[in-house]
Amino acid sequence: MLRIIRLSFVLRLSPFAFHLFVTLQAMIRLILTDVDGTLIGKGSQIHPRVLVALEVAREAGIHLGICTGRPLYSLARDYAKLVSKDGVHIFQNGAHACQVDGTTIHQSILPRGAFQELVAFSRSSRIALEVYTASGCFAEVQSSISLEHQRLIQLAVTQTDVLALPEPIIRAQWVVTPAEFPVIEAAMQHIEGISYSSAGTPDLPDHVYTSVTRAGTSKLEGAEAVAKHYGLTLEQVMMVGDGENDLEILAGVGFGVAMDNASKRVKETARVVVPHVNQGGLADAIGLALASSDLGSMTSS
Repeated sequence: MLRIIRLSFVLRLSPFAFHLFVTLQAMIRLILTDVDGTLIGKGSQIHPRVLVALEVAREAGIHLGICTGRPLYSLARDYAKLVSKDGVHIFQNGAHACQVDGTTIHQSILPRGAFQELVAFSRSSRIALEVYTASGCFAEVQSSISLEHQRLIQLAVTQTDVLALPEPIIRAQWVVTPAEFPVIEAAMQHIEGISYSSAGTPDLPDHVYTSVTRAGTSKLEGAEAVAKHYGLTLEQVMMVGDGENDLEILAGVGFGVAMDNASKRVKETARVVVPHVNQGGLADAIGLALASSDLGSMTSS
């Protein structure tokens, strides 16, 4: 019965996508999914097709995890539990990989000097900067759009002197409007030792979330840590995403999949494009992985 269900996913694929799964060199054993615009669409809803596909993938023994810019201590924890309550997930754009109980397998620390420069710019410009550790989020100033973002993802933020925090800083994030983004980008180009990328969410289309981490930190680095944890290679990993912060991981894993609601650049980077998030396109991507699993089993038997 399980094989029949898997086949039903394959039959929904375009001839091009079907050809791609047939040419896979390795079985997909780990599926990672972005959250905003991939797992959830408008209204933070998960398409019913996706819920069914996730269940079938779990029954098939495929490892599942979310791979998001959001921190663990937000609504992302609920999404992670839904996808895989026992799995390892990637948070904070690759800076933190852990289980839903907080057990950490990978963590990246923002250099102190770079962090001080980010804070200095925030103080001089009065632009809100969210500061993330492994256990909480902090800020010195807030804005109407940063508060709106925090309400959306159910993120509690403590207002304090962020330079006095005792914990290592994993990530910082600007929450700005598209008009403000060039100002932020110009400032960060002069700060050494950092990487930054931007993303958005369908529910707040006028917000730009620019995540800042240690240079070299990425979702791909997080994926490498998670794959190693499971005894897998990156060739056995599928990533499904839609944002500019997914570009490196889509190119670096064995099978990168873009949503139809992704930008042209993201679609060109991925090996295949699946339907829009509001049509449950993630289910089609999972169908590819299930098909590769069936094909690998038949080949090895």
